[in-house]
Amino acid sequence: MNKQRLWARPLICLSICLGTMSCIPKNDHAQTIENCIADLNDILHAEQGWIKVHAAEYLLWTGNGDAVKPVFLEEEKKYGHSIPYRIGIWRVLAQTASDSTERTYWITKIANAFLDEQGPDRIHAVESMAKLQISPLSFSKTITEKAVSSKDENLSTYTKWSMAYYAAANYKQTQQALLDNILHRQEYNLSPAQIRIMAFALKQMLQLGIRDSETMAQSALHEKDTSAVKQDLLALAYSVSTFDVTAPLAVALYESLIRHYKTGGTREKILILRALADNKIHNHTGQLLDFYHREKQPGDAGYNPDVHAAATYALLKSINTNK
Repeated sequence: MNKQRLWARPLICLSICLGTMSCIPKNDHAQTIENCIADLNDILHAEQGWIKVHAAEYLLWTGNGDAVKPVFLEEEKKYGHSIPYRIGIWRVLAQTASDSTERTYWITKIANAFLDEQGPDRIHAVESMAKLQISPLSFSKTITEKAVSSKDENLSTYTKWSMAYYAAANYKQTQQALLDNILHRQEYNLSPAQIRIMAFALKQMLQLGIRDSETMAQSALHEKDTSAVKQDLLALAYSVSTFDVTAPLAVALYESLIRHYKTGGTREKILILRALADNKIHNHTGQLLDFYHREKQPGDAGYNPDVHAAATYALLKSINTNK
């Protein structure tokens, strides 16, 4: 494998980049916050399936989830046997639990779906366990290890990620393995599905140091624009980067993300919105406000409530982070 350093291109368009990162005074956010919360509640009540799940989680994650629990208790009554949507319902209810007993009840239902080796939604189940930071090793070492060795790439990769939450040693080992696999993805002959899951998992797990941030950024920028995982790698690199706003690599990543947002589909747009909100070094409230206004028009052709919800969440998170 060629280990030659990939140098970022010269710093350009910095004034444009800086101008879109934060363009509204901090004391002018009150009405925007109110509008965002109202939008997410509207989506929560109006939409069905996974869009409803996503809206519920965005409300919970921003501390505005008062309406979520009664809505999803009703969803459980209606659709508690609906595969795979039931996993999303239980995942939301686990996050609304008022105590550890209630949380365990919903998590056990998810775990049982994973432990059923003939079950049709065990991939959704182990994905949700990983997102809830629950290791299936706590329920069955034998079944978990079999899933890791599965020929199903999605099942195997999600299970490897979920195992990180069994113990501190597992967590560090998984972090390093994910980073190594992504950086040497061609060498390991990883499929796009594997890379997407690994990039999402690593994004949830750590903030990279300067050296790893540079390596990850160079790797993402070097990926061909036509690659099926370009946006995943850019989103990962930008989410976990520790660059100063004026660093050439930071500008190159930012510009690439914005360019790909304009041509991306639903999944890609959500990835990029989350990446802008997750970056802890730069304030992207201004850019996210622009995206929010673009995506919040239900009457427009091409309107997508899932992207609307993600844009709303990203804006709320950015405002809360940069208070």
